[in-house]
Amino acid sequence: MPQIPTACTRTRTQSGRGSGTGRSTTSSSPRAFHTAAREGRLPRVGLLVPNLCHDAHDCRLATADAWLKPWLRQIEAGPDFRAGRLAVVVTFDEDGGTLGNQVLTAVMHPARRGVVVTRRLDHYSLSATASRLAWTTPLRRAIGTPDFLRAFRLR
Repeated sequence: MPQIPTACTRTRTQSGRGSGTGRSTTSSSPRAFHTAAREGRLPRVGLLVPNLCHDAHDCRLATADAWLKPWLRQIEAGPDFRAGRLAVVVTFDEDGGTLGNQVLTAVMHPARRGVVVTRRLDHYSLSATASRLAWTTPLRRAIGTPDFLRAFRLR
């Protein structure tokens, strides 16, 4: 079962800012996530965090892929994604020690295909982007990092 941190799925509602709908989700239930995806009610900022098996730390990568695939299919089929209101970021937290900690990060958006980013981005860049989308100040080292959305031509 995925871990969906409640604190991370909260969105702040504020009218007139950004293109978000102002919806707020605070559930950590996979069922609530599936319902929100199907009904077009996903939050402005959210996280879907797998357990240690499904993130490929304790199990094979094929197991992680099998876990992620149905989640992504449902998100892609949902009205938020189809309407372009939602981008999905899939990233790893480490590289296994072989590439100098260069990790795969893929961004999905219906208007973007084949975008390759050569600029250095890191987890601080992703953290800062999530903070900006939630209308909060980025945390310490994330302040001043490159804009993740701009790098992927989503802004």
